[in-house]
Amino acid sequence: MAPQNETLIVDAKVYYAVAKDLATLRDQVRQVVTGTLVPGLSSTGGMAGAFPAVGPWSTEYKTSSGDVRDATIACATALDRFSDVLKIAGYNWEMAEYNNTSPGQRAAQPPVKPVPSAAPPISANDFPALPDPNRDNGPGILLAPSRGGIPTSVPNGRTDLLATAAKTWTAFSNSEIAQAGLVTLRQASEKFDAITAPEVPDIVEGLAALREGISDTFRVAGTLGDAVQRYHDGLVTLRTALANAGPHAFPMASRVSATVESGAVNFSVDLVTMLDLYRAIEVFNGVFASSPLTGVLASTKFLGLLGLEGIPKMKALAKLPLLLESGNPSDNTALQGDLDRMATWEGPAPTLTTMDLAALDKYGPQMKHWALLAVKYGREAGVDPRLVLAMVLQEGAPLRTGLDTGMFNALKDPSTYRPDPRGPAAGVMYDTARYLSSQPFVDKRGVHLDGSGVGNSIGLTNQKEDPFNAVKAKYPDKFNGQEWSDLVGNDDLAVKAAAYNLRMLRDDAASHATPEVRAGQPLNQFLGSGYNAGGLVARSHGVAAGQSTFQDTEVEHGQSTLNVVNLANDILVGSGAFSNGGF
Repeated sequence: MAPQNETLIVDAKVYYAVAKDLATLRDQVRQVVTGTLVPGLSSTGGMAGAFPAVGPWSTEYKTSSGDVRDATIACATALDRFSDVLKIAGYNWEMAEYNNTSPGQRAAQPPVKPVPSAAPPISANDFPALPDPNRDNGPGILLAPSRGGIPTSVPNGRTDLLATAAKTWTAFSNSEIAQAGLVTLRQASEKFDAITAPEVPDIVEGLAALREGISDTFRVAGTLGDAVQRYHDGLVTLRTALANAGPHAFPMASRVSATVESGAVNFSVDLVTMLDLYRAIEVFNGVFASSPLTGVLASTKFLGLLGLEGIPKMKALAKLPLLLESGNPSDNTALQGDLDRMATWEGPAPTLTTMDLAALDKYGPQMKHWALLAVKYGREAGVDPRLVLAMVLQEGAPLRTGLDTGMFNALKDPSTYRPDPRGPAAGVMYDTARYLSSQPFVDKRGVHLDGSGVGNSIGLTNQKEDPFNAVKAKYPDKFNGQEWSDLVGNDDLAVKAAAYNLRMLRDDAASHATPEVRAGQPLNQFLGSGYNAGGLVARSHGVAAGQSTFQDTEVEHGQSTLNVVNLANDILVGSGAFSNGGF
C-alpha cells in the first residue's frame, strides 16, 4: 500500500493496456498449443515401445508431460483471468474518476463495464490428453524373410516418433512467448512503477508469478525434448551396434546382413538353427546391456533440481476471484494476500529429502520417533509431513510429553525441552479411560448405560471413532484388521490414521473449494480446522463449497495449525534432519 503521505497516482489506461498485453499472450499460448504442440505430438503414441527396460522412463515421461500440459492450460487461464481482473480494477478507478468529476466536465457517457471471459482459453478439445508413449511395437530384433522376431530385452521404441516428439517439445519450448512473453510481462510490471494505488504491489506480484510460471513451463518442455532426444540418440546408436554385431551373433551363417528400421533391426541370415538363436539372444542382450541407452533409460528424473516450482502461484492466479465491478476502487484491495493463500492449494504436497537423522537426537527419542513417523506416513499418504507432525503436536503431544502447552515454547529451544518420562503412560491411561467411557455396557445392577463418552477422541492424534472408520473405509488396504480401539498406546497407527485423514479431507473436501474459500485461508489452515471439526468429509466439504462455515473455535484451531506447522518445519527441516525444495 502507498504510504499515507504519498500522493495517489492512478491511470486507468495503464490497467487496460496491461490487460490487453496479457490477453495477447493468452492468445499466443493457445496458438502454440493448437498450432505446434498438439499436432506435433498427436502421432507419437507408442514411441517408447513396451519392453520392461523402458517402463520407468515412460512413467516419468507421462508424469512430466502431463504436468507440462496442466501447467500450459493454467498459464493460458491465468493470463485470461488476470487480464479480466486488471480490466475491472481499471474500470473501478475510471468510474470513480467519472463520478468525482462535475457533470459539466466529465465525458458524455460513463465507462463501459468490462465483460469477463466466459469460456476457457484452452478447452479439452484444444489440448486433449497426450498420447501414451507405451505400445507393443513388436520385437526389437527381426529375422527376414518372415521368420518373426527374436525374444530379446532390446527396446522396441520408434526412432521416427521419438524424433518427432523431441522436435515438437523443443519447438514449443523455443516459441516466441517463451522469450518475448517474459519481456512483455517485465515491461507490464514496469508500467505500474508510476502508479501508487494500494493494489499495485499485488498486481506486480501477480505479473511476477506469471513470468515465473511461463518460464518454468517452457523450460521444462525443453527438458522433455532433451530427454526424448537422448532416448532417440541412444536407440539409434544401439541399433547400429546391434547391426554390427550380426556376424558375431550368427557365426555359422555364410551370409548375414542387417537393416536398421525405425522400430527394429531386421537381420537377413541364410540359415538359423535353435542353437544359433540362443547365441544371438545372448549376444544382442549383451550389446544392449553395455550400451549407453541403459543409462539413459535408468535416469528417470528428467527435471533434475529445477522443476515446476512457479506453477502453484500461476494456478492460483487462474482461480483468482474476480473483483467487484462496483466503480469503487476500494474493492480493488480484495487482491491483497489472495495469491499467496491460494497458491498453497495448488501443486503436490511438499516432500522432504532425508539428510541427517541424527540431528533429531537433540529432541530426545520420543519426539524423534514422532518426527520419523510423520515423515514416513506423510510421504506414504502424499501429504505434507510437517502438517502430519503438527497434528501430533497440536493434539496428543502436550499430554504425552508431560509439558502441557509449555511444550511449544520448549521446542523452540531444544536445550530447554525436557519431556516427563511419565508422559507416555499418562497418555495410555487417559486414552483407556476415554475409550471405556465411550462403550455402552450393563452395570452390576443391570442398568443399561449408553456410553456417556461417545464421541471421545483417543490416540496420539486425538481421533474420534467416526473419522477413523471413514479413513479405514476409504483406504482399506492401509488399515486392514485395525480398529479404532487400537489407537490406545499405538503412536504408529495414530500418526498413520492422521496422515490419511488429512489426505481424505484434502482429496474429497478441499479439492472442491471455491476461489473465495481458497483466497480466504491457506490450505493447511483449512485442513487443520477440518480435522478439529471432526475429520469427516461432509462437514469440510460444505465449508469448501461455501455452503457453511467452520465454528470460531475451529477457525482458531486452523489458524493455530499454521504456527505449529512452522514449528514442525523447525524440527524436521531447521534441524538439518531433512531438506525441502521450498517452504
